[in-house]
Amino acid sequence: MAFTPGFVDGVAKAVNDGGTVAVGFVRPQNGDYYASIWTQATGMMPLVEYLALRGVTVPAGHIPTICTGISADGNTIVGYTGQFETGPIRGFIATIPEPWVAPLFGLLLAMRRRRR
Repeated sequence: MAFTPGFVDGVAKAVNDGGTVAVGFVRPQNGDYYASIWTQATGMMPLVEYLALRGVTVPAGHIPTICTGISADGNTIVGYTGQFETGPIRGFIATIPEPWVAPLFGLLLAMRRRRR
């Protein structure tokens, strides 16, 4: 398995029903764990980077540490933030919007402005 540059190991914890998306964590040498995602198109990469590419912003101070599950369609990911040694541990749910949602929202907003 090829890792994102800078990472030396990782583990897949869950795979979607089609086997097209895997989630888990990666770790840089001498570093903390980072939640990760793998697709054939992207390879293994930190979840935060993957989400940013899809318009999802992770709140400041909440770095996903490990992904523990993924929905059948691969668009909803669960896991936790924080480290057991340093706490606190918090769960997270990340939902990746469908690619058509943002353009549709823009179209609806433009139509609403036009009506006025």
